[in-house]
Amino acid sequence: MKFPEVTLGIKNEKDLPRIRPQKIRSVEVDLTDTDGCIVNDKQSAQVFRALWGKNTANLGIQERMYALVLDAAGKPLAGMMVAIGGTRQIHLDVGLVAALALATPRVTVVVICHNHPSGRLTPSDSDKAMTIRLRSALELVGIQLLDHIIINADGGWLSMCYEGHV
Repeated sequence: MKFPEVTLGIKNEKDLPRIRPQKIRSVEVDLTDTDGCIVNDKQSAQVFRALWGKNTANLGIQERMYALVLDAAGKPLAGMMVAIGGTRQIHLDVGLVAALALATPRVTVVVICHNHPSGRLTPSDSDKAMTIRLRSALELVGIQLLDHIIINADGGWLSMCYEGHV
């Protein structure tokens, strides 16, 4: 049986969407004690705040999610905003996070982070379900979801891993 060719409007390789991770710039987070590696949730939250950069004012307005990919030692390799939501909810395309991880050499671990504009650090049922979906998808390609951090505009954070949700 012959199947018809499906092009989805893509005529050549240049038309394919590109994953454009941000190189981890020298962020204002002191990782010298840990040889440039992230070893705990506090450091993860600090690195994510640095990735938010000048947009930290938006922490109290609109949900956004970033993904950070790490090597086996916990050294950050790349990061990227992977979702923008509304004031109370965000939808994550797990394929985008998987694509970021697969497009970055030496990745073994992913950490994601999103903010709660309400200031509450309690994970919603949708946050928990999204974490499970992402963890399952990454496991299929041999990559570990290390944590899902929730931050707020007041400087607080919660590790969903520490809370038992990863």
